[in-house]
Amino acid sequence: MAELKNVRHETFAQGIAAGQTQRTAYRAAYPKSINWKDETVDKRASELMKNGEVLGRIEELRKLTTSEAVMDITQRKEWLTKVVQNSKEKTKDRLGALDMLNKMEGVYVTKLGGEVKLQPKLEDLL
Repeated sequence: MAELKNVRHETFAQGIAAGQTQRTAYRAAYPKSINWKDETVDKRASELMKNGEVLGRIEELRKLTTSEAVMDITQRKEWLTKVVQNSKEKTKDRLGALDMLNKMEGVYVTKLGGEVKLQPKLEDLL
């Protein structure tokens, strides 16, 4: 599939494929939306994500940037788990790997202005 004929749809697709949120990608593609309410932008971006051509382009762009040489999230977690479980590794390295796994899983809690706010899990963001 070549670039989308609609330049704004192409800009949106490239933003999503690059890891931007739907809101950010939409605002980049539609500059007039910068002053719109977040709810309005989110609704429009969600509608655009249901467009078959846009979805196809996003998948195509993601495949172009995906390499078999790059570890996916499962492979990274498995590798870190092996480090944590390897008693031959230095304790500092094992704790560092465990810390990284905890961050990837959103285990830690952030305190903001007296409130305790749980970090969202990766699955909840997708």
